[in-house]
Amino acid sequence: MSGSNSGVQKRIMSVAPNAPFVHCCAHNLNLVISDAAKSTQVANNFFATIQAIFNFFSSSAHRWATLGFSEDFACKIRKKVLKKICPTRWEARHESVSALKQRYIDVLKSLINISLISKKSDERSEAQSLPKKMESFQFVLMLSVWENILRPLHGVSKMLQQQDMNLQNARDRLKDVYYLIN
Repeated sequence: MSGSNSGVQKRIMSVAPNAPFVHCCAHNLNLVISDAAKSTQVANNFFATIQAIFNFFSSSAHRWATLGFSEDFACKIRKKVLKKICPTRWEARHESVSALKQRYIDVLKSLINISLISKKSDERSEAQSLPKKMESFQFVLMLSVWENILRPLHGVSKMLQQQDMNLQNARDRLKDVYYLIN
């Protein structure tokens, strides 16, 4: 809790004004991922599309059911559900990207089905526009690239938050991820 007004940083500074403040390793990693993802409009558009897909399905129980309970009921239940994009925890976006990658065909089928049978023009319109975005080469490429980047970062971020993590282990895990995504 680094709040400069009432967090731990403020409390320590009131006792020891010269004490330096250093973010924890997991928070630093989150900041790096956040800055990297915000650095391009392509990445911003990609994550905005994932959020739009989640919003489209989650804002209607009927649409959510269309996605969740299509043909192979038992198989679909075991699959991941779509997740919303977390604006502050970038490493947690792995769950959103991974779920969409795993359910990509199901999402497309559901959107096409909704666009064909919906009686609401705005719902039909949105169900027609989302597959166009999803089927673009750029979106499919970004889905694959970001999933391959976020998967190892997600694991490392969880490890960095453990109580017994030391600096040497943190450096080794981050180095492993660096080589994985390079």
